[in-house]
Order: sequence, then structure tokens, then C-alpha cells
Amino acid sequence: MRHSFILLTAVMLLSIPVLPIYGKNGKVKCEGTYRYVYEAHVSHAEARVLGVEYAIQCAIAEKLGTTITSESRLEMTNSNEWFAHVSRFHVKGKFLRHIKEPQISDPIYADNLSSIEISVSFYAQPLEYAPTAFKARVLRNGTEPRFEDDTFRAGDKFYMQFRSPKAGFLAIFFETTDNVICMLPYIGEEDEPFWVKKGEDYTLFEVENNTYHMSCDEKDEINFVHIVFSPKSFIHNDLEREMSLRDFSDWLDSRRAYDEQLEVETRMIKVSKGKEY
Repeated sequence: MRHSFILLTAVMLLSIPVLPIYGKNGKVKCEGTYRYVYEAHVSHAEARVLGVEYAIQCAIAEKLGTTITSESRLEMTNSNEWFAHVSRFHVKGKFLRHIKEPQISDPIYADNLSSIEISVSFYAQPLEYAPTAFKARVLRNGTEPRFEDDTFRAGDKFYMQFRSPKAGFLAIFFETTDNVICMLPYIGEEDEPFWVKKGEDYTLFEVENNTYHMSCDEKDEINFVHIVFSPKSFIHNDLEREMSLRDFSDWLDSRRAYDEQLEVETRMIKVSKGKEY
């Protein structure tokens, strides 16, 4: 699971602060012009697709705001190289349909980078995310609170402690560079949502055949753990144990659209090759 860090930058060229105007059925008009910067190994055709998607996200974020779900991390590695990762965020809206087809400029080349300008105009549906009330701890090589950590070595065991002030259903997903894996419900229990009782402490992933060890290639990796909880059942027979990030995002968005009580928290963890830090 190697990570390649690609420079994907959106620079807002036009920004006029306007309060959202809600139309029929709660629709909001979003529009703007953005610059998308990409490296040489990204084809122009791919940049056009990614650039439009990124411009849509930027326009929704500008109009409706965002929710930060993880913290940035910046540190010096043993080889004196900077390692950085941008915070993960969710926009508070969902794309509905284009009002006008996106307008994309010809690429401009400078300093071994290419850039295109993208103008978008579309409708979005506002989304509100429930605040998280539960408490979750990521644990390394132990099941007590003192083992809480967000930095792992290859071979380390992964555990989690969970407690909620209200009863409900819990699911946990692990995001790598390549895909998203469903860790909970446990394997073989896909049709039985994991039920948690109010105010009770749970230690997860210590059950036989449902334990996890961290893995890593040559380079350090950044992974994400997504914790999803709701008083309502949200696990159905369409849940896949492994899916692409796009499919997972679509699945999560569909649940949020119909469940205002759905709580989501994302934790960022670092995994290094099996060696001392």
C-alpha cells in the first residue's frame, strides 16, 4: 500500500460572499471559477474529470461550509524529509445537477506543472451532520486506555474502545490508499448490525478471527479509520466488505441523506515499516 502524494491544488479565482438562497425542495445554487493544478504524470483527460469534481466540492464548501473530520499531521522523518497530510473534510452539501455544463480552459504549463481553469454552475442539496457524542479510542498492542495511539509499526495489533451515551448501531471502516475495508460488523455478521448499549464500554477486534495487524510497504503510510454510529439501523444487505473510496463515499452519503442522527468520526493513523521510531 504505497502512497504517492500528488499536488492537487484548487485556487479560488472568484469569491463573492453570499448567503445561501434556498430554492424549491431545498436546492441551493452553487457556482464559481477555480484553478486546478496537477503534475506531469496526470493526463489532461484525467485532470479534466478530477478538476470538475474538485471544483464542485470547492463551490459547495464555499456556499454551504465544511466539517473537518481529522487533523493535519506534519513531522520530520528519520531521513530528514518532511511528511505531511492535509486534513480530511466533508462538504455540507450534495451535488444534484448542473445548471450549465462545466467550462474548462486549455492547460497552462509552468514550472513542470499544468493548470486548468474550471467554471461550474449547479444545484446542491444542503446537508447537516450530527455532532458526535460517542467516545472512541484507537489502541495499539493492548486493550486498556493507556495503549491509545495513532502511530503504528507493521505487525502491531489494532484495537478500539467505544462508548456511547445512547444505544444504537455501530460500523467501522478502514481506508487505505487502494480501498475501504469494513472492519465492523465482524466477518460473517454482515446482516446483523453491531448493537451497542447505552453507556457501556466495548473493546473491539479482540474476537478470534476478527483481529487486525497493521501492514506497510517500504514507505510510511497514512490510513483513515471511519467510525459510524446511529440510533437507527443503517447496515443493510447492500454492505460490501471491501469497496473503493468513491463507493464508500456514495454509501455514506446515502445513509446521511436519510438519517439526521448518523454520527461519523474519522481518525488518521500512521503506519511505518517494522522498525523502531
